[in-house]
Amino acid sequence: MQNDTPEWRVYHISPGRRIFGAFCYGPCIAGGLALAIFLPPADRAFGCGLGGFMALVGVGLYWLIDRTRLEISSAGVRLRQLGFTIETPWTNVEQIRIVRGQEAFVTAAPMEGKGAARLAAMGGSPIYDSTALALIAQRRLIPIEAFAWHLRREPFAGDLKRFAPHLEMAHEPPPPAKRKIDRRVLVAVGAVFIVFLVLAIFAPQWIGPALNICWAILMPFFALQSAMAGVRAFRSKARLMGILSLFMALMLALWSIELWSQVAKLHAPSRKPGGAPASKRSSG
Repeated sequence: MQNDTPEWRVYHISPGRRIFGAFCYGPCIAGGLALAIFLPPADRAFGCGLGGFMALVGVGLYWLIDRTRLEISSAGVRLRQLGFTIETPWTNVEQIRIVRGQEAFVTAAPMEGKGAARLAAMGGSPIYDSTALALIAQRRLIPIEAFAWHLRREPFAGDLKRFAPHLEMAHEPPPPAKRKIDRRVLVAVGAVFIVFLVLAIFAPQWIGPALNICWAILMPFFALQSAMAGVRAFRSKARLMGILSLFMALMLALWSIELWSQVAKLHAPSRKPGGAPASKRSSG
């Protein structure tokens, strides 16, 4: 009796993205352990909390990279990502959209299932153009830009010809024009770099307080952004992603409070051993 179960070929994200992920989660894990081990005893509790959070983020990034995969077989195509899984038979796939950074399978009819519905509810990535966003809203797009490295290489190209010979990649739109970086942005970034370089050379004792002030200003915005991402994930019923986003928002909020407390200490008047502020002279 012949086995009718299709053989699924599994493809992970492109090597470049995996290397970039290693540069992200590797320092998070190593830095988290270093904070927990090498901070002074007075800051050990905060260091263990922050270090544990950083290590958890690093492990989570590795898990996300390993979990994200594209599976194809004679039965169809399946995309597995955190929070959703999208799959459809080859008979419903009408073309491969080749736009750099927005590669995708386009279906003829809207896809059923929770995965396509969740992707449509989340709205897609801001990097997508209007065509891709419209297809996501119609539940007719399976994004595969993370796997684009495999498209013209074996064995992926051979699997596509074998499983879906009706698909062609010849109808490629011209590559999008490269966006020029605004010179004012480059000047601003260069100026900030020069300022911190000068401080590091001539006034190294200012570097720590200056960085604390910068992070204290930016961290609440990062926490708010993570909280909003968690709310959007819960609305689209991607509960695991929502829990991770809200947990990150909580940790960023706690970190923000710690940074603002350090900034407040910088501006607190120093006191003499007798208890009077240093700026006031004790009366005779």
